[in-house]
Amino acid sequence: ERIERRRGREESCRVPPVEENIKNRRFLKSEATWDSPWEHTLKTKQFIITEELKKLKKEIRDRDVRIRGLENAVTKDPLTGLLNRRGFMELAEKLAVDIRWILNKENTKREHYFIDSLTVLFFDIDNFKKINDTFGHEIGDKILKFVSGIIRDKIRNADFVARFGGEEMVAALVGAGERDSIQKAE
Repeated sequence: ERIERRRGREESCRVPPVEENIKNRRFLKSEATWDSPWEHTLKTKQFIITEELKKLKKEIRDRDVRIRGLENAVTKDPLTGLLNRRGFMELAEKLAVDIRWILNKENTKREHYFIDSLTVLFFDIDNFKKINDTFGHEIGDKILKFVSGIIRDKIRNADFVARFGGEEMVAALVGAGERDSIQKAE
């Protein structure tokens, strides 16, 4: 009788594994299937390594996003969203190198897919300083955004536009012939 009473108390005093502690529960469940302490240690280390790899991959993705953000900050004009002078020059130099390489090759395998010219158009908003002085910088900013939007809408996807200075903008027409360039300029 005493023993049965004691057993009853012992059973009622047993506390099941805490539900919130998932990590401990996982190990309690899986311990029953492990063959040896060595395998238990190995699986624990594999789990830790997998978790560390996940953390490192996330950190790399986060850094890539930050790098792209910094590159945009360095090469884009914050007001108009266009490339700035630096971004324009980097892209134009890359294209110029490609064009020189292709023009120096006598027989290219992919003749249907190469750029043989690059036209650069310069735009300047007349009397912009007078507009800024008369109506204020807020109106001047709106005009810059408006003009940059017009230029962006009138060029092809392969072309690119930049705010080169205060009210100066440039557009690079990639592979455009002389006639196309004059038509776009007008």
